[in-house]
Amino acid sequence: MRNFLNANDVFPILEMIRREIKRSQFESNRNYMISEPSEFSGTSDEVRSVELFRGSNPYDPDVIDSVVTTYADGSTETITLIRGANPPVPSTIDDHEFINNVLITGFVVEFASDYGSRTVQGSLVRENGYGRIQKLELTYT
Repeated sequence: MRNFLNANDVFPILEMIRREIKRSQFESNRNYMISEPSEFSGTSDEVRSVELFRGSNPYDPDVIDSVVTTYADGSTETITLIRGANPPVPSTIDDHEFINNVLITGFVVEFASDYGSRTVQGSLVRENGYGRIQKLELTYT
């Protein structure tokens, strides 16, 4: 099954996640754990690679499951998307299969480097549980 909405839905949500993470200074100055940042070629924010992973969603294997960004300093940032309404919506709701299987409802961001790791979990609070995004709730560990 081809999900064209995914192309329009996932990237603004990823951008919203990144904007909120930066605003909360979750990843600000990753070099705070590094004594000599000059050990690395390039700046610490220089992106070396971005990988998209798909295929774990049985309803639509084409949707994006996670995004892994690798930086010049060797650190990685993994954004894993959580999909499907919880609790599921009844079959009387239009597009209930999409809402219960593909709709992005949360995420986990894991930042890892040789010097430590951090994790934030987010929930997208939606209108009626499956409508427009009203707010983003974050939990840091």
